[in-house]
Amino acid sequence: MVLPPYSPDIALSDYYLFSHLPHHQGEKKIGTDSDVEMELISYFSSRSVPFWKDMIRRLAGRWQQVVDADGEYIK
Repeated sequence: MVLPPYSPDIALSDYYLFSHLPHHQGEKKIGTDSDVEMELISYFSSRSVPFWKDMIRRLAGRWQQVVDADGEYIK
Protein backbone atom coordinates (compact mmCIF):
# COMPACT_ATOMS: atom_id res chain seq x y z
CA MET A 1 0.00 0.00 0.00
CA VAL A 2 1.38 3.37 -1.01
CA LEU A 3 0.66 6.11 1.49
CA PRO A 4 0.40 9.75 0.48
CA PRO A 5 3.07 12.12 1.79
CA TYR A 6 2.41 13.91 5.06
CA SER A 7 0.79 17.29 4.57
CA PRO A 8 0.28 19.75 7.42
CA ASP A 9 -2.48 21.25 5.28
CA ILE A 10 -4.71 18.28 6.07
CA ALA A 11 -3.40 17.03 9.41
CA LEU A 12 -6.18 17.43 11.94
CA SER A 13 -3.75 18.08 14.78
CA ASP A 14 -1.79 20.74 12.89
CA TYR A 15 -4.68 22.42 11.16
CA TYR A 16 -7.34 22.84 13.82
CA LEU A 17 -7.22 20.56 16.82
CA PHE A 18 -4.45 22.34 18.70
CA SER A 19 -4.60 25.73 17.00
CA HIS A 20 -6.74 27.16 19.82
CA LEU A 21 -4.65 25.69 22.64
CA PRO A 22 -2.30 28.70 23.05
CA HIS A 23 -5.32 30.96 23.58
CA HIS A 24 -6.69 28.54 26.18
CA GLN A 25 -3.37 28.24 27.96
CA GLY A 26 -2.62 31.96 28.07
CA GLU A 27 0.42 32.80 30.18
CA LYS A 28 0.26 29.68 32.36
CA LYS A 29 3.54 27.91 33.01
CA ILE A 30 3.46 24.13 32.66
CA GLY A 31 6.17 22.36 34.60
CA THR A 32 5.36 18.66 34.76
CA ASP A 33 3.83 15.91 32.65
CA SER A 34 0.88 15.96 35.04
CA ASP A 35 0.42 19.70 34.38
CA VAL A 36 0.39 19.03 30.63
CA GLU A 37 -2.17 16.27 31.06
CA MET A 38 -4.44 18.44 33.21
CA GLU A 39 -4.16 21.37 30.79
CA LEU A 40 -5.13 19.17 27.83
CA ILE A 41 -8.06 17.68 29.74
CA SER A 42 -9.22 21.19 30.61
CA TYR A 43 -8.82 22.35 27.00
CA PHE A 44 -10.72 19.46 25.42
CA SER A 45 -13.51 19.50 27.99
CA SER A 46 -14.00 23.24 27.50
CA ARG A 47 -14.74 22.85 23.78
CA SER A 48 -18.42 22.81 22.85
CA VAL A 49 -20.22 20.47 20.44
CA PRO A 50 -20.51 23.28 17.85
CA PHE A 51 -16.72 23.73 18.07
CA TRP A 52 -16.13 20.08 17.10
CA LYS A 53 -18.77 20.20 14.34
CA ASP A 54 -17.18 23.33 12.90
CA MET A 55 -13.75 21.67 13.06
CA ILE A 56 -14.95 18.68 11.05
CA ARG A 57 -16.74 20.88 8.51
CA ARG A 58 -13.65 23.03 8.01
CA LEU A 59 -11.37 20.02 7.73
CA ALA A 60 -13.53 18.50 4.99
CA GLY A 61 -13.26 21.78 3.08
CA ARG A 62 -9.51 21.82 3.62
CA TRP A 63 -9.19 18.30 2.22
CA GLN A 64 -11.05 19.42 -0.89
CA GLN A 65 -8.63 22.34 -1.29
CA VAL A 66 -5.69 19.90 -1.22
CA VAL A 67 -7.40 17.67 -3.80
CA ASP A 68 -8.11 20.69 -6.00
CA ALA A 69 -4.43 21.75 -5.69
CA ASP A 70 -3.39 18.27 -6.86
CA GLY A 71 -1.68 17.56 -3.55
CA GLU A 72 0.45 20.70 -3.55
CA TYR A 73 0.72 22.77 -0.39
CA ILE A 74 -1.97 25.37 0.02
CA LYS A 75 -2.03 28.70 1.80
